[in-house]
Amino acid sequence: MGGSLTLGENVEIGFQDLRDSLLEGSPVIDLLIADLYINATAENPLRITLEDTPDSITTDLFRYINPGMPLNHDTSWSGLDVTGSSFKIRIPDKLENSSFEGEKVSIEAEYRAREDSNSVNISQCVFIADTVRFEQEQNVWNSISRSLVTGHFENCFRILDRITFANETGTAVENIRRNAVIMNSFFFGYDTLVSGDSSFIDYSAYLNMEDQPVFGRNVTVGENFLGERNPRFVDPDAGDYHLQSGSDLIDAGNPDSDPDPDGTRADIGAYFFD
Repeated sequence: MGGSLTLGENVEIGFQDLRDSLLEGSPVIDLLIADLYINATAENPLRITLEDTPDSITTDLFRYINPGMPLNHDTSWSGLDVTGSSFKIRIPDKLENSSFEGEKVSIEAEYRAREDSNSVNISQCVFIADTVRFEQEQNVWNSISRSLVTGHFENCFRILDRITFANETGTAVENIRRNAVIMNSFFFGYDTLVSGDSSFIDYSAYLNMEDQPVFGRNVTVGENFLGERNPRFVDPDAGDYHLQSGSDLIDAGNPDSDPDPDGTRADIGAYFFD
């Protein structure tokens, strides 16, 4: 049993030494993690590794790493890097530049973020898991954008924009929110793209499906759905889904969407070509 919590290259705390304090709810640990997290950024992330750690410790750990702590009143997180087997994490109303890797990752909104509808927004994140599930009522989750998902999404957002979904089989987006919109997104693999009721998909594409793409009941496919396209990923076998020159996804997104950071028309997928 063990694990570590690392900030940049210089600070590391072993979970085994903190086990009893975490389970007892020690205020010392509360303050320590708060202080560390305040300094986390995308360039200098807070890295948390959970190895052979019981769910009870995982749950208690993430109860402390949340924006409700006395020393951390921010409602935005950036630079969180979590690796484990199966875990749950509570997030504020904005999450960006973070990554989560495990067999099953459960995300729930921090208490204050649940007070308003469509309050939680996620961008530029990576989810590497068999299943990524978003807890609570669906009306909490507003948008997810510019993110990579290798696995299956459950209980989703009002808006899914510029997402790369990559997996061999199964369903990419399950139990999708009613009237959700999927735009500028790419599906690499899978048997079924979207399973849910009364959602809309357009300016999106797919590759590596044995048959024609399958959609759930009452999913409306827009007239600009691009069908099968070659993304020309850099190295998908190694998990690199950036685009190479000549990709069919470059400048192929919705012309009414916000332009890419380089000022050009939206590319399809999580990573724009520069």
